[in-house]
This record gives sequence, C-alpha cells and structure tokens, in this order.
Amino acid sequence: MTEEKKRAVIYLRSAQANDEAIRVQRDLCQRTAEALGVTVAGEYMDNGGSGLDLNRPGLHAMLDRLKNGGVNYFPRIKGGSS
Repeated sequence: MTEEKKRAVIYLRSAQANDEAIRVQRDLCQRTAEALGVTVAGEYMDNGGSGLDLNRPGLHAMLDRLKNGGVNYFPRIKGGSS
C-alpha cells in the first residue's frame, strides 16, 4: 500500500497591493508546509483584494483546484488586518 502524497495549495491576499506583505505570507506558508512535510502544488494570490469581497479571481481559482482534488493540505497563517 502506498502512502498518499501530501500536497498543498497556498492562498495569499493583501487588502492593498503590497508585495512585501505577500512575500511574508508566502514565506510563512512555505515554511509551514515544509515543517509538515508537504509539497506546495499551487499558489493563488489576490494582491489588493478586500477580504469582504468574495469575487476574487485568485480565491476562486484556488477553490476550483480544491474541488478537483489532488490537494489535501491548506496551510493557514493568521495575518493582520490586511
């Protein structure tokens, strides 16, 4: 019996276009995945998308990926107000 591969997607968002905030989120998510022994299989981003607006292209692309399977982890970090 083979062990299922641990695969994750990460989602990055900042309310205001902020490349540094996205970089920090990416780094934290990648370190979390690495600590869990998980391969990051995809990255989705909305840089400048309000959390109150659910019509974010990156969010919808990630949700579609999750619905299609092949991903079994979603590292989450708790951010600030952006």
